Amino acid sequence: MRFLLSLFASVILCSCESTRDVTQHPGAKTDFVPSRSYALKEPVFIYRVEPNEQKKGASLAPLGYAGTPRDVEQFRASTPRDPQVLGVLMPGDIVKVTQFLEESSLSLGTFFKVFARIESGPHKGTVVDLNLISKEKRPTAQAHVDPAYLQPLEP
Repeated sequence: MRFLLSLFASVILCSCESTRDVTQHPGAKTDFVPSRSYALKEPVFIYRVEPNEQKKGASLAPLGYAGTPRDVEQFRASTPRDPQVLGVLMPGDIVKVTQFLEESSLSLGTFFKVFARIESGPHKGTVVDLNLISKEKRPTAQAHVDPAYLQPLEP
């Protein structure tokens, strides 16, 4: 019986999720640079998976993601009341990398997330996840700058 309780406790502990801030030491998991600004090269939209969930934050997503139109004007016409779409960013808008997180769970594995603050336009100050417009490498869950979407700016 004691063995079963220990085994049960171990399973519960192992299935827990953990999040670590690795901003100061991301290692080779990314070529994004903390505190560096990047200019957008393509239109993207601010996407929130769960519209009423403020804690989870938002992501920048390419037009066409989740079945949305790829054309900016069609996108704007079709999503004005979509609670998952918080806005559109255009080429030239600036984001600044603020944080790297490593999230782990037994059931899903490890994910490396890159967060940035929007530095221009009407959504200035909004913090977003850049992974949907990054080159992600699996299985090590790395995130690298995708030159199709982001241009690093000189410090």
